[in-house]
This record gives sequence, C-alpha cells and structure tokens, in this order.
Amino acid sequence: MADTEHSLEFDNLPLVVVEMRLFTAKPVITLDLRTAARLEEALAGNGMDAKAVYNERDFTEQNPPAAAAALVPPTIQQIVGTDLTRSIHVTIQNDMVKVHWQKMPVANPPSYPRYNALEQQAQWALNLVKTMASEISYINGIANMTYSNFIAADASTADAAFRILDGRYRDAIPPNSVQLHEINLRWRQPTGLDRALYLAMAEQVFGNDKSGGFLLRTITGKRIADDDPIAAMRLCHSDLQSFFVECTSVEARKKWGQKDA
Repeated sequence: MADTEHSLEFDNLPLVVVEMRLFTAKPVITLDLRTAARLEEALAGNGMDAKAVYNERDFTEQNPPAAAAALVPPTIQQIVGTDLTRSIHVTIQNDMVKVHWQKMPVANPPSYPRYNALEQQAQWALNLVKTMASEISYINGIANMTYSNFIAADASTADAAFRILDGRYRDAIPPNSVQLHEINLRWRQPTGLDRALYLAMAEQVFGNDKSGGFLLRTITGKRIADDDPIAAMRLCHSDLQSFFVECTSVEARKKWGQKDA
C-alpha cells in the first residue's frame, strides 16, 4: 500500500478489502430494467463482467416465480461490474457508487492496485451515472473509504489485540480483559471528518483451511459540501492513511514490513 503524501509502504500488509463509497443525498436514477441493461452494457464495455442484483421476493406455491415475474416487474437493488484480472468491483445503486478491491481466495491473488486505480473507476462510474440522471448533485452526500485487514493471531487472549493497536487506542480494551470480542468506535474529528475503528475476532477461510485472528477495519468519511465527490474522497483517503498509522502499533507495522517504521 502506498501514498505519496504519507509515504506508506508495506511489504506484507494483511489487506483484504479496500472500499470507497460515494452517496448522493437522494436517489438520482431509477434502476428499472431498461436502465439496468444500459449500465450492464457500459460496464461490459469497461472490461467488466456485469450483472444486476435483484431484491429478494417471497414466492409461494400459489405465486411461483414465473407467474410473479409476469405480473410484477422485478426490483433491482444494484448493478455490479467485476474486473477479475485486478479484483476490482464497481457497484451502482440509485443513490451510490461503490468501488472496491477484494483479495481473492486463490494462490497468488492480484495485489491491491493502489488508490489511483480505484479513483479512476469511481470517476468513470460517476460520469456514467451522470449521463443517466436528469438531475444530480452530490452536495450533502457522503464520501467514505475503508481499509479492512485480517490479522492472523491467537485471538484467545486480549494480549494479541493489545499488540495490534497503538497505546492511544488500547485504552478501549479494559486492562483486565481475558479475551477481546469486539471494539467498535465512531467519532468526529475537528477537521469535520468522521472516523471509525472496528476490531473483532474473525476467521479467514482458504480452501479447506481456516485461520483465526482479528479483522481490523478503519474508516474515514465526510459530508460532500461542494459537489465534488472525488475531491472529498481524496480527503478521506489522506486522512485514512494518517489514521491507520495512528491507531496501529509500531510493533504491528514493523511486522507488516512498513518501510522506515
């Protein structure tokens, strides 16, 4: 993982998901069948496998799927495009664009392609939505960005969690704890950006193998004030880089191979 402003470089950061989301204050497109088809075609033209995700409906014997579909148009929840070569996913909802990278559970998976690759896909998706919306504004919308890391560890003791966090955040763990189940903290910075820290026991599955440890999720977000969602996302990214260093211990970052840690 790298950032030119904060110069973060790791040799073996246990990163599993990087996600950015951009929300409008209200829905700006209607995900009907026609719009869904246009979005799928555009995503396919962008080199992605595309599919519509439908809201689940309750079907009974008296109302089988075929008959129901003929009477009631299916409700589309979102359109998802996937670039398997880079493990980048683009999701479009009526009020949101999401771009995320997810580590694939395969041998030699594609590495995280860095922030700029995700931003480029987000900008492409924003432009696409703009062509389909009669009116669109991101003012009072929300931008947020998340890093999720799976840290293999003996989670049977709270000491393992202590070693992940910096001292300022260890105070969230009572000193007499035998085992940490979950920490979930959310607050607002003086800068107006929101931060969230989530640390919980977790399992990672690779084929038939399971490994235990902790899921560490760090999030920053902000209200979009000037109708420039990408500028807001860049602020979130910059703050997230700083936040990640602040909340993790020097010991942990050295273990993950941070340069100059």
